[in-house]
Amino acid sequence: MKFYDTHNDFVARVACCILGNERDALDVADQAMWYAFCNPEKFRGAPICAVRSYLAGMARTRSLDMIRRARRNGYTDITNVLDTLYDVSDENVEQAVEMKDFRDAVERCVRSMPDIYRDTLALRIAKGMTFKEISVRLGIPIDTVKSRWRRGIVMIERVVRSRGYGSL
Repeated sequence: MKFYDTHNDFVARVACCILGNERDALDVADQAMWYAFCNPEKFRGAPICAVRSYLAGMARTRSLDMIRRARRNGYTDITNVLDTLYDVSDENVEQAVEMKDFRDAVERCVRSMPDIYRDTLALRIAKGMTFKEISVRLGIPIDTVKSRWRRGIVMIERVVRSRGYGSL
């Protein structure tokens, strides 16, 4: 239960940044956490940054799969997922404003980080590339790509914590 409490919000926020929809993001988080529950050997004894990196990658992959599935089924309302936030109604105005503030803080962090981290994050999240594809594209070893990914995620997490959003 401690693992779930520690990492579920992080996974949901990563998915929400990609999907722009909290309900779908919670589904993705549930899938990722179920996988982690069924495969504890992958996470036992691993440093928190490695666990978070793995879970962020899983959230990204499952979110992109959800987007692709929606496109295949003819849903066009989420094709520009990174630009959509929420349909603002009276019930969720406060939630939408908080989510926009969160996304703006993350965006400012990504824009201000060194190019080596920003490029890795952009290729992984926006382009959906694997670590191996990024390695080939940037002409660097795969372990370097993974460490840049982890460091970029840690930078974002620091900003998120400093803004009072808890843990990413």
